[in-house]
Amino acid sequence: MSGADQGVARARVELERCLAPDRLSATAFDLDRVSRDESSLPPGSADLVVFPESTAEVAAVTRIARETRTPLTARGGGTSLEGNPIPVLGGIVLDLGRMNRLLDVSPIDLYATVQPGLSHLELNRRLADFGLFFSATPGGTGVAATVGGLIANNASGIYSLRYGSARRSLLACEVVTGTGDVLRAGGMAPRRSSGYDLPGLLAGSEGTLGILTELTVSLHPVPESRRRSAAIFPTDDAAARAIGALRLHGLDLAAIELVNREAAALAAAEEGVAAREGALVLIEVHGSASAAAEISVEAGGVCRDGGGAVCSDAAAAQLWRCRERLTAAVRRAIPDARVVRADLGAPVSRLPELISWCDARRRAKNLALYIFGHGGVGILHALLPVPADSSAEADARDFRERLIERAVSLGGTVSAEHGIGIGNRHLMRLEHGEALGLMSGIKKLFDPEGVLNPGKVLPIC
Repeated sequence: MSGADQGVARARVELERCLAPDRLSATAFDLDRVSRDESSLPPGSADLVVFPESTAEVAAVTRIARETRTPLTARGGGTSLEGNPIPVLGGIVLDLGRMNRLLDVSPIDLYATVQPGLSHLELNRRLADFGLFFSATPGGTGVAATVGGLIANNASGIYSLRYGSARRSLLACEVVTGTGDVLRAGGMAPRRSSGYDLPGLLAGSEGTLGILTELTVSLHPVPESRRRSAAIFPTDDAAARAIGALRLHGLDLAAIELVNREAAALAAAEEGVAAREGALVLIEVHGSASAAAEISVEAGGVCRDGGGAVCSDAAAAQLWRCRERLTAAVRRAIPDARVVRADLGAPVSRLPELISWCDARRRAKNLALYIFGHGGVGILHALLPVPADSSAEADARDFRERLIERAVSLGGTVSAEHGIGIGNRHLMRLEHGEALGLMSGIKKLFDPEGVLNPGKVLPIC
């Protein structure tokens, strides 16, 4: 038996000693379920799944993992798209699904305290009674995403233009570090100028620094009116330029989504929507009924000035539904396809240039390319479906690498909201250079033995 196998065996004995039997599983079903996420990346191979129900249990499991040098990977809803929760080195998967309680709501202070396994949909269902909502709302297939997972990956979502990313929403947290210590960071005060921003550091760390067991997140009043509109542009870069113009006009918009011509045509065909061909700019406004209507009209005028055709309200509603189902539509475009994806960010001013580069390069390689995302904050999701075992996969993966390099060269980022996980790990030096050494030092402070989600984020860990 290898040293790693001996460590897992010791960990299992200790876990069986300190946890109730229903907290542990090594069934084929559970091990298979936690071996993958929503990406096309290769699955891992966990040795044991643990279902904690309290911070004390998470701390106990973490201490055992550290003492036995057993990898420990936290898991939320499993909706990640870069292999973030895949147990690449085996060991223990900590399934946080049972820690799903809403602990507190303060309507006046606009915050809620939750456990990490509560889904964002369930949280917002419960908050509706208070007239409040949590804004970090993923699109696509992220319906099962948990609050803990959204924070751990610093998700942005459709409404990040107005309300910010998940990191911005984290006011305070309880975290179990890699030593098994339990710490509290942050607070509920609206403004704080005291010490380092530890909640901000933990948000987006993908479970490599600590395991969030309690989160206090900021909330927003449900707007009186949500008004959606859409405009169709003849070219992708024209649509991207319109997004810059909308930003320049200073309109108070909740969301600006960009959908390239190929993605728009695919979604419209699947949904049976009769719409003219072109790239889409989708807009959502929050506010009073009168203010939302006025701003929506102004946004439509900006789109017309940029060469766009503004859609009717009914058509806009259909096109928004198409946008929300795009990820699934791309997966169905080629049965049994592998989807090569990039989740990048760039300054909004450079989106037209980046979009034009994409179109020229994918035509040269004869690749199907579906681009959509939160254009108002410079986030683009590029999906390239290729048949399994196809020679086109190598071209698609090369395209992905060159696209991300291009985005970084324009002042952008390797990942804008899906995180680093496995899929982007090798690209971290491209963006962060020598700062990776400092990040590695921070990792060692939180997790001296390197047991928390090993093989993720940092290429040197």
